[in-house]
Amino acid sequence: NAVACVTRVLCMLLCAVVIPRLRLVGRFAMYRGAINKVLNAAPGKDGHILQEAAERASFISRRSDAAFILEVLILSVIAFALIRTFTLPVQVLVRALTVLAIAAVLNEPLRLLEAARPGPVVNALLGPHLLLERCLVRRAHPQMVEAAVYAFNAAKENNKTR
Repeated sequence: NAVACVTRVLCMLLCAVVIPRLRLVGRFAMYRGAINKVLNAAPGKDGHILQEAAERASFISRRSDAAFILEVLILSVIAFALIRTFTLPVQVLVRALTVLAIAAVLNEPLRLLEAARPGPVVNALLGPHLLLERCLVRRAHPQMVEAAVYAFNAAKENNKTR
């Protein structure tokens, strides 16, 4: 059971590294990088994001939904190996509740770490999370960043008019 659990976790991590390198999925990973660049950029005096600021910003975000989901899946696979049930309806219920519990328990400390100031302890605790984020995101083409900047600024203007 432990060997199967370790094999599943290693296969999930291998997929997280290999799948974003595929041509079609890699383009989505590049769009994620463009979005992260815009979100990490400092706004100008008028509150809009400038193209130059977005180009200089990091393509890695500390707040990654994809890395969070992958972390929940990895911890769930480990928990499924430890929890035994014998009937299918009970097994489905227990697994669903286990995934929800793991997501709830993991979300709170991760949210606090993402909002905390970078330091040696915070960076050490966020290290695996940022490593998964780095596997799931690619550097964006400048045109993708430009499109993300225009979309972000347009959405911001739309919110002002409402």
